[in-house]
This record gives sequence, structure tokens and C-alpha cells, in this order.
Amino acid sequence: DKAEKPVATFTAPAGRYDQVSKNITLLNGVTAKSAGDKPVTLTAPTLTWKGNAPTALAEGGVTITNPAFGNSTANQCEFSLDFS
Repeated sequence: DKAEKPVATFTAPAGRYDQVSKNITLLNGVTAKSAGDKPVTLTAPTLTWKGNAPTALAEGGVTITNPAFGNSTANQCEFSLDFS
């Protein structure tokens, strides 16, 4: 039996879930951090998973910090939620 371990954490001061669309939106300053010794960190004002889509969209001024490559910035960033 392989133990399930988190591959990333997502934190935000607020969030909402829409039961009809199945969208999950994190609000008011989101931080997403990968697990591991040298985590990659994404910060953005909002982050949305649209229904059961395999991707999430960060918007409003995104910063990605990668210890190996430095910082990247964008107005929005869509990324895969397939962490396998």
C-alpha cells in the first residue's frame, strides 16, 4: 500500500465553491507551493479550478518562484493539476 502524500498546498484567506458549475475559487491572495526540498511557489490574487478540468487558472498578477530558475511574472497562468 502506497501512502498518499500531498504534492502541493494551496492557501488563501477566502474561497468559494459553486455547486452548479463545480468551480472552486480561492480569493484575496493565493499561495500555491509544491512539496519537496526546493518548492516552487505561485502567488496570485485569485486561483480558479473550473469544474472537473485538469487545469487551474491563476489571475490578477501572478508570480512563480522557482529556486532553480528564479522568478517569473504574468497577468495570468494556467497550469496542470496532474501531479502524477
